[in-house]
Amino acid sequence: MALALALATACSSPSAGGSDGDAATPLDWAVEEPPDPAPDALDEPPHPGDGRTPEGVVDVQGEADLSDLSPETPIVADATDIDADELAPLPEATPEPDEVGEPIPDPGFEADADFEADADFEADMAPETGVTSCSAPSDCEGLPHPSCPGWWTCETSCAWACPPPLDLYDLADLEDDQQLLAEVLSETEQTRDGQNFRVREVRFRAFEWSSGAKVPIAIHGFLAHPQVGAPVKPGVLLLKGVDDLASPDDAMALAGQTDAIVLVLDGPGMGGSLGTGPTTGLSILFATEPDPRATWFVAYAVAASRGLTWLKSQPAVQPARLGVVGRRLGGVVAMLVNGIDRRVKAAVVLEAAGGIPVAARQGGWFASMLSSAGLGPYSAAVDVWASRADPLAYAPLQRSPVMLVVGAQDEYFPLPSVQATYAALTVEKRLALIADWDALYFASAAGQQNSYDNTTRAEAILRDDTTAWLRHHLASDPAYPLPSEPLVAREVEGLVSRFHATSASGADTAEARVLISSDAAYTFPALALQPTGPGSWSGLSNLVASVYDDAVLVYFSEIGVPVGPASGGQKLVLTSLAHAPASFVPVIRTKPW
Repeated sequence: MALALALATACSSPSAGGSDGDAATPLDWAVEEPPDPAPDALDEPPHPGDGRTPEGVVDVQGEADLSDLSPETPIVADATDIDADELAPLPEATPEPDEVGEPIPDPGFEADADFEADADFEADMAPETGVTSCSAPSDCEGLPHPSCPGWWTCETSCAWACPPPLDLYDLADLEDDQQLLAEVLSETEQTRDGQNFRVREVRFRAFEWSSGAKVPIAIHGFLAHPQVGAPVKPGVLLLKGVDDLASPDDAMALAGQTDAIVLVLDGPGMGGSLGTGPTTGLSILFATEPDPRATWFVAYAVAASRGLTWLKSQPAVQPARLGVVGRRLGGVVAMLVNGIDRRVKAAVVLEAAGGIPVAARQGGWFASMLSSAGLGPYSAAVDVWASRADPLAYAPLQRSPVMLVVGAQDEYFPLPSVQATYAALTVEKRLALIADWDALYFASAAGQQNSYDNTTRAEAILRDDTTAWLRHHLASDPAYPLPSEPLVAREVEGLVSRFHATSASGADTAEARVLISSDAAYTFPALALQPTGPGSWSGLSNLVASVYDDAVLVYFSEIGVPVGPASGGQKLVLTSLAHAPASFVPVIRTKPW
């Protein structure tokens, strides 16, 4: 029972519960076989001008170009020059497995690691451009790394390599649509919220690693296709956590909100998907020995990327407009996928972040999950896992814009971990810290541990921020503008403090407030702000400035911008990074089991 409860709160969305007592109130500081692949957007250069692939370079696939060979270049030696005794026998070909579950011999992770570590080999493989130093992709000419599309290194000479942790993946293999063995298990017409959808239950092949072998597994999911609007739509992949299984309703809900074709998946070993999952034990979550690819998070990322390959192959999906959304542990995997898959154009990470081992060391609830896996927060294996599967390791590698939405008091992903993850992102990004939202207590009316039921507001933020981000980035919908990142500031005015919020553009119609904690992020009373000019608000608190200063307070600004149809009531909520004292450690609510 304890294991089931731990998985439910760490990996699933919180849900409201009943109460025998009065609910507490928020504080207020008033003052089948796949078809032949069709040409698509990936026939273009993978990342022109984005700092990863040289401008104008394409990933050439097909016959080699022999035009540069001179007449003196030997192509085939004369048979009389070859001593038959010196010929080694050809190795037997390894047959492709016909059935899911049959292991494929793998050359071994060590071979990949040796390749990446061989600087001399990389230098030999670099194109002869005459360049002795480089600082931009345009300084290098040649082909990108064959198994790591879109990635290059450029220090004193041109070379191509997969930076860790991407060396865990064969990225080209993930995009191969010839080995999906996809099949549609059922197809129905369904209705949700007055909209009609074509819903398909699907299954396709992905891989996991076991004892160094690459093992095919079947991944299960549901596809929802809205039957209104344009016939060709963006595609969105929805990733669920543990004990939060894929359903047609999940796919239809997101498809209806975003006017996209949505594929929702069960993770490996979950629901209808085969493979090794954490339901029988948590050790698979953090498995890194002897092969870091064995962890469930990497297997799920591979399955998700293979899901994008199948989604992209659907005729009604716009192949250049793919997004990924993940919640709880599905949000962890969404960051991995956005780090490894060049086809993703927008990512939404809900109630998840990186820096998990550090959070566990500060009393976060992942400590109990590590303990159930036979590990401690300071275990060497956890450090290996952090460098290979923690979202913080993937944050600098994100391929597309990221929307990060997390509860300000989340016990699994506490505020310092969220802040570190957001700060490490180098792509376009926005943050929404949901005040009075966590993994358990604020989804209940019980009022335990200074909480109350904030489910309605939190779920509205999660839903509307996801909708706005995907419609803005995948559909360029003018009804969903994107304001600049909010900022927050505090100044002393007499005996108290005045707080300011600003947003440089696009937030003139927004409402604003500041959330202020004087108890190390345990509670966040709100201070409403008044507009002082375009994109600017301020408000005076009743906190004594000499007592509650920046060495004590944790605070952040929040703006809410109306988006979507005028009658829809949608609001895009964005927040600043939180100001926090140096060496800040949050107060985390106790785990009830």
